[in-house]
Amino acid sequence: MDPTFLEPTSFKKLGGLVPVEAPSYKKLSAFARRDDGLKRILKLGGMDSVDKVFMGTWITNLARLEFPRTYGQLELDRLILQPGAAYPLTQVELVIGAVTCAGKLSLVREFAETGNRTSTMIEVRDRAIERQVGSQ
Repeated sequence: MDPTFLEPTSFKKLGGLVPVEAPSYKKLSAFARRDDGLKRILKLGGMDSVDKVFMGTWITNLARLEFPRTYGQLELDRLILQPGAAYPLTQVELVIGAVTCAGKLSLVREFAETGNRTSTMIEVRDRAIERQVGSQ
């Protein structure tokens, strides 16, 4: 997506959720309601509602980070990445965050607990644990 459309996407989708008493309410809610090119693009892509899943798996990887392993008497065991995403979890099936630090790969998975996704995500977790235990 063109960056000129990507940057205001969150404001377009979430602007209607701003409380009336917020100083930016008038401007953000008007922008969210305005029928413009961005609104049409979001609608065409099925991205116009925060309740509609439009993306499968989103993976973010910080790669290998070279932090010192010791800090005085403390030792870094691993680093955990809380991935977050550019979109609300209700719109993405699964978000995976990966980072390698202190010689260990850490994976975090996020998903919205809605519908039948919970049982699927439990199965994904169990399979990942089986594979990890089996590889040791």
